[in-house]
Amino acid sequence: MKTAHTVRKLWPAQFLCDVAAVAAGYVVTFYIRFQSPLGERFFDLINRVMSVPRRGEIGPELELFYIDSALRIIGLLAGTITILYACLDLYSERRFLRRRPIAWYIILANLVALLVFYGYWYITRNTYHPRSMFLTLLALNAVFSITFRAWLRLALARAYNKGRYPWRAVILGSGSGADYVRKLIEHDHPHGVQIASALTTQPLESEDDFLQRLFASIKESQAELLMVCDPELGIPVIMRIIEAAEPLGVTVKVASERMGVITYEAGMATDTLQGVPIVNFAATRLNAWQAGAKEAMSKLVALGVLVLLSPVWLIIAALIRITSRGPALFVQERIGFNRETFSMYKFRTMRDDSDQVQAELEALNDSGDGLFKMRKDPRVTLLGRFLRRFSLDEVPQMFNILKGNMTLVGPRPLPRRDFEHYYEQWHYGRHGGKPGLTCIWQISGRSEIDFRNMCLLDIYYLRNQSWVMDLKIVLRTAFVVLFARGAY
Repeated sequence: MKTAHTVRKLWPAQFLCDVAAVAAGYVVTFYIRFQSPLGERFFDLINRVMSVPRRGEIGPELELFYIDSALRIIGLLAGTITILYACLDLYSERRFLRRRPIAWYIILANLVALLVFYGYWYITRNTYHPRSMFLTLLALNAVFSITFRAWLRLALARAYNKGRYPWRAVILGSGSGADYVRKLIEHDHPHGVQIASALTTQPLESEDDFLQRLFASIKESQAELLMVCDPELGIPVIMRIIEAAEPLGVTVKVASERMGVITYEAGMATDTLQGVPIVNFAATRLNAWQAGAKEAMSKLVALGVLVLLSPVWLIIAALIRITSRGPALFVQERIGFNRETFSMYKFRTMRDDSDQVQAELEALNDSGDGLFKMRKDPRVTLLGRFLRRFSLDEVPQMFNILKGNMTLVGPRPLPRRDFEHYYEQWHYGRHGGKPGLTCIWQISGRSEIDFRNMCLLDIYYLRNQSWVMDLKIVLRTAFVVLFARGAY
């Protein structure tokens, strides 16, 4: 199925370019600072511009320090820079077909790194490291990184134009959208994409016959990429295509306005085609090593939160018992990975008889089909509203993470009532991974996002998850919780 000479991993080469850029920046800065006759005057000029007072002559002690500590400092800088690059999707491999402002992102990351180091030195009152040296180092690093990546891109583009490292694709669809994608591929050959086959839907064709014909074409052409550019296809059919493509190891890119929630509400970085998002669904999910590392990190974070803030949790539990009748913890059956049930823990935010009276409130549901949510649920206590507003009621789920039936980031586990109200088959795809404490839905408006779009976001996450995406979701969750967006 796989093309023998396809370049599957682009990020190691990009990573090496970035580490080499840091090393080159360090060496050149060291030479200018300590070896060049013009160096002292150059750095004096920078210090005057930055209003940094001169502190005597440069002695041999500082020069020896930067020789002895070269590997350690380069490693620290490279680690900081590459993490920032990753957060800006500069190691995104094939998620994007269209060219992105790489140079701007590199400059931005280096500016952020400079602010991080300057902020650390200010807090620690560190006056040993010359500020002008690190300003020059990171400026040179940006120049070298842009240059080395440009060389890599040109080398790959030359190989792609010669037909090497092909990434064979099937295009599904007709009209201006499909034509635009076809022209983009034929002109730029992004990531070596070559059109192996083009298909359109047939008016009288059944859904099963259409899918059979589509995947027969994929197998026959040995394609590794499927571009779905048919604006008439609905989400259920698109989800069937994505699900059926996974066992074949085929990446699916969908150009559809129906995917807008991923780009515009969730803020996930995607290509756009005349305002229409092109959403990537990766061919493979996490491997065993990646899944193990994610679980270990989730448990470590959960343990730290429980231990370090244990007095706060004890106070919350005591306030719940004092202000309303019933236990401090609410334990409810939830549906998790592979549709298996488990007991999920929360701080109780409702009256103790909330489950018994829910049936009476179904007609007042504010979330439409699928979920049950009420903006002004009469069962919620006064303290419960505060806990919900800042998501403090979710903290006991750290025990679920430690038990292994939840993770830090993943689709939110739903109660049986909601599970039994799934109304399309593709919704069950959200159970293809461990449920999480937070997810894309949480950072996209929570209760303001309807059930259908929640499922779409969950499936997008499961097909594209990475440590970078998890880190972004956790950081954005903190912001959303602070401002209580979509919480009720």
